[in-house]
Amino acid sequence: MTLKIRLLLAFLILGFMSCEHSRITFGGWPDTPYHKTLQSQTKYERLYGLDKALYETYITYVTPQLAEEYVNEYARIFSLNDFKKETMMAERKADLEKYDEFMVVHYASENDNIRLNNQDPKTVVWKFFLKTDDTSNGMVEAVEINNTQLGTQRKYFYPHMNEWARLYRVRFPKTATVGKTLVMKGTVRELTFVWK
Repeated sequence: MTLKIRLLLAFLILGFMSCEHSRITFGGWPDTPYHKTLQSQTKYERLYGLDKALYETYITYVTPQLAEEYVNEYARIFSLNDFKKETMMAERKADLEKYDEFMVVHYASENDNIRLNNQDPKTVVWKFFLKTDDTSNGMVEAVEINNTQLGTQRKYFYPHMNEWARLYRVRFPKTATVGKTLVMKGTVRELTFVWK
């Protein structure tokens, strides 16, 4: 390796280390408490055909710890005062007392397969269910599936996103089940994601 290349590499490494928001792990994720917890709470499934990705899906279970670390990281980046931070934290806690929440990053090569919030019985491709002991059939359907806007901020908080993926917030009524099993049923395949 020539001296010029070594100096360039050293400069790039120092540049990454000196910028607080650019600290990244060798896996490419920012090295913060939020991102470490995000990584531990994210499950992944994909299916490739001969010439395209039929789907590529990351699902994150939003635990109270993850929600708190999200607020802390958001407040740190955007210098929120104590009142704004506490208000944001209270809103997140209230949401998680009411819902079991999951963040879904989803990509599919077919337009129909990428839309997770389509509920039209004639064209629906995917539906979400949460396994639970609270109902007679052991499954509860998602009550809310919202497509959230993609942007630089979302890419920072969900670094497994790319420019072709979509980000969805999926919510279920709060269940007493300790471990969470989310089932994504579709015409392509049935996917199961388990958190113990």
